[in-house]
Amino acid sequence: MGCTVKVWSQTLFQTIYEKARSEAAATKGDERIANQYKLKALDYISTQAKKDGRFTDNRFMDMQAVNLESFVQDFLSYKADAAKISQAKVDEVVRCYTTASFNFHLFKNESPLVDGGAGNLLPFSLNTDWIAAYDQATTVIKQVLKK
Repeated sequence: MGCTVKVWSQTLFQTIYEKARSEAAATKGDERIANQYKLKALDYISTQAKKDGRFTDNRFMDMQAVNLESFVQDFLSYKADAAKISQAKVDEVVRCYTTASFNFHLFKNESPLVDGGAGNLLPFSLNTDWIAAYDQATTVIKQVLKK
């Protein structure tokens, strides 16, 4: 059982990367932009982790990838739900997730990097600790959508 978990863990980052790559090629519109953003963010994490010496830390890489995936998917889902209520709610959702992205730098020596290619759809920093950002966003979004 321990071997199975280890093999799964080692491939999780790569699995999420490959899924985003194939979906970026096969989709259009916002879904394509979201998957392209995930690819850029995962490439950034990989590049910086190599410089930082954490590239071989499978748990670190996997957890960042899983939380990035969840962060982006939840954001798009909550934004769509908020659009059914009002533009003000959409703005609150965007603010909630953007703030979470910029509050937590993954690589302390790097400044926040906004991905210009995602435009207004995903105005997040590439240099985000996705675990901490996801935790904050999931806590705050409950309050935003209650109002």
